[in-house]
Amino acid sequence: LPAVMAAVEACSEAGGGRVVVPPGEYLLNGPIHLRSNVNLHVSDGATLRFSGDPAHFLPLVLTRWEGTILYNYSPLIYARGESNVAITGKGVID
Repeated sequence: LPAVMAAVEACSEAGGGRVVVPPGEYLLNGPIHLRSNVNLHVSDGATLRFSGDPAHFLPLVLTRWEGTILYNYSPLIYARGESNVAITGKGVID
């Protein structure tokens, strides 16, 4: 996870662009928080496999659950208050 988030941060600081996840399987022990003008591209053959441990998705973030705005665990991929974000590619997000 630190490598993915470092790439997202660097891309954002450079004004935006595309973060490419190459083929392979990656275990993420926490969420990906996208930033404005960043495209997360999950390449064909890449799998982002997120941890099932709720503690990995703290601290709580402002989100929605069944139409109600509340603080809860972070979604796997989160971008509240950001604009011009995308998730593309033929890879798998699990």
